[in-house]
Amino acid sequence: MLRMGTAACHATLDRQFAALDVGHLPDYIHLLKAQHPALRAVELSLEAAGVELILPDWQQRRRRHALEADLAALNANNRLSAVLVEAPLIRSRAQALGHLYVLEGSRLGAEVLLRRALASGDPLISQATRFLAHGRGRPFWRGFVALLNKEAADSTFRAEAVAAAVASFGLFQKAAEQVLGHYQASHGRGQVSEK
Repeated sequence: MLRMGTAACHATLDRQFAALDVGHLPDYIHLLKAQHPALRAVELSLEAAGVELILPDWQQRRRRHALEADLAALNANNRLSAVLVEAPLIRSRAQALGHLYVLEGSRLGAEVLLRRALASGDPLISQATRFLAHGRGRPFWRGFVALLNKEAADSTFRAEAVAAAVASFGLFQKAAEQVLGHYQASHGRGQVSEK
């Protein structure tokens, strides 16, 4: 249900990042910079909403610190606060699960990007893959799906979860537009969004 409800958002976000070559250091840096504002906003909102009541292993799952460490290793943590992304207000378990679906599901794409980044052979990229490699080899996604499948969700719960997931994708899209828009236009790497 969440996959179907967010398919269009997911495809739009994928298109925003499609022109980036993660084996090319400037592109890789901009990929990380574009992820940071939304990831940080959603993680902090989840923590304010008591996410550890849903995922007791949240401290092992959260990734903003890994992402910030990668940006610092690349001397690329300047101007991060200039990207404006509103933190979502999470008021229910359904909304928390919707946002978590986006964060946890992004690990699958991160694995693909990690392989491409490591294949570049660039040592600067290789030393800054904490974010993409976070949780690698651990059953985080499988455990989250098992948790979702145990939910006794009615139609209202489902609608809330999907709406929250769509909103979460929207935050990542907004951050990507701000970070990648000028960069891709000035480097001839295609358009970021379809406006």
